[in-house]
Amino acid sequence: MANLPYSLDLSSDNRASKTDEGPRPPHDDLPVKPPYEHSTISRLPSELIALIFKALAAAHRESIYPYTWGQRGWHRLGWIRVTHVCRYWREIAIQNSSLWCSIDTGLGLPFLEEQLARSKSSPISWSIHSDISPRQIALVSQHLFHIKHLSCTDLLGRPGEFAEKVLTRPAPLLERLTITESTYSGQSQLLTILPSGIFADSTPSLRCLSIRGAQLPWLLPTLSNLVELKINAVTTALYSTPSGSACSPINGRPIPASSLIYYALPQMRSLRTLHLAACLPEPTTEGHEIVDMPYLEDLRLTGEVTSCGQLINHIIIPPRCRLLLHCVLTPTGRLGDAEFIVPLLVRCAGSAKYATTMLFSDKNVSLSLHESPNDDAASMTLDQWCTPGLLGRINLAIRCEDNAPQPPDWCSYTLISKLSEGLSPVDIHSLSIVWTSPAFEPYRLWHKAFKAFHNIRHLHVCHFSMVMLAIAWSPVVRDAWGPLLDQEQLPTAEDLRAFPHLASLSLLAITPDQNFLGLTFHEALQEALIERKNSDMALQKLSLVRCKMEEDEVEHLKELVPTLRWEKYEDEQ
Repeated sequence: MANLPYSLDLSSDNRASKTDEGPRPPHDDLPVKPPYEHSTISRLPSELIALIFKALAAAHRESIYPYTWGQRGWHRLGWIRVTHVCRYWREIAIQNSSLWCSIDTGLGLPFLEEQLARSKSSPISWSIHSDISPRQIALVSQHLFHIKHLSCTDLLGRPGEFAEKVLTRPAPLLERLTITESTYSGQSQLLTILPSGIFADSTPSLRCLSIRGAQLPWLLPTLSNLVELKINAVTTALYSTPSGSACSPINGRPIPASSLIYYALPQMRSLRTLHLAACLPEPTTEGHEIVDMPYLEDLRLTGEVTSCGQLINHIIIPPRCRLLLHCVLTPTGRLGDAEFIVPLLVRCAGSAKYATTMLFSDKNVSLSLHESPNDDAASMTLDQWCTPGLLGRINLAIRCEDNAPQPPDWCSYTLISKLSEGLSPVDIHSLSIVWTSPAFEPYRLWHKAFKAFHNIRHLHVCHFSMVMLAIAWSPVVRDAWGPLLDQEQLPTAEDLRAFPHLASLSLLAITPDQNFLGLTFHEALQEALIERKNSDMALQKLSLVRCKMEEDEVEHLKELVPTLRWEKYEDEQ
């Protein structure tokens, strides 16, 4: 015990007070009479105190993470400090097994063994963090019969021993299993693939399985009970397909091991959550069953674009399912490989109304559809529907492979055009267009790329997109800034009507006094607003978000729009 903080008294026989060593209550019963009869707290029933301890334990679990500095070193006892107050409280805490069911190896082996003893046979949750010892492996194996949740992180040095002694034994109460292996460790130290007979095929209660850094043998009978499956077999190449071969369960012929997922999907119709990354099957011409997954609520696929397309076409997605596709185009790919995306988006979108975010650069395009029944999005803030990483109900990202040449026909604007044309049947009333690269690449057909979003009523654009928008709206701006583009295909009179139903415009981080070819942003914006007003397409509202402007400039703009909202630049507030 000398290696533990001295304030952590583990022994169930030690008490805060050594007086009154009379008979103790039965092991499974709470104390019926407190030793301090005149104190206020002693008037509370022991059952109520136990409930208070449970609430405290839920909020302040014992852990050395995160570290906090105490008088005697790095440690945090959390709720366990109540066992050091008096003998009465200690008896209540020690005899209530449910208080000791969150097992963490961070406080050392003696504390671990004492926790397990105090938990008795109650269902326990066990978190294992790297450098697991043979003794700890033995303890996990011994207590598998009452483990409810098991989380393993970086089983360094002993993955084989852990797999043999733990992952091949029955776990009748196990409901959730999480295994996380980091990519920075050597492959010889990692658990790279789970045993084919995991838990001796005896986990009738298993509902949630999450694996990162390892592969899953797909033909497992235990998968049929799952409601949540998250697999990320991440390697140094995030979008790679796992290697290796296996025998087809139909005819015994060799097939890529990753293709076994097609045979596993029909067994997992109860899934509500399915996340797959770096484990998608290779494209194949072999026919597989199309699986109806009526309970699916969250589907996320990450991988090479053709692998994503082939797998998702084998799943019937429920109308209300949240969808996230993260596809990569390799140097040998082409934009045609992503043709499956448009009909998929239209089918998943249905008849709902959406606010849409479009983030793009020269190497990637991201699209998020946020369901928004009210089409008056003019009052919505940037954080509500324009923030990168804020997921909508339908989310798509297509990108070129990192540190590799772009596909021969890659063009962000061409892809955007295909998406916007394909989504024309979808009721999209609000659109955010944000260029995410530091350097902007002018594109002569910018206005045409977004033209198919013809029902847009609310538009949010950044600094770079405003350049192209002003060129499309105003002949004056077109003449001034036209040299930025290819003169052969400048906007025409028809193009000036881009977004004809637009009611509100939101501009992000515009610096009005910035000058391009003799015309400032403020002047270009004014000319664009004047042209729309003269064309009977006047805006009803203009929002300036984090824009550095002068008061007189704002007043000039107020003459062109009925409502103007100005969120001042931080330095001006």
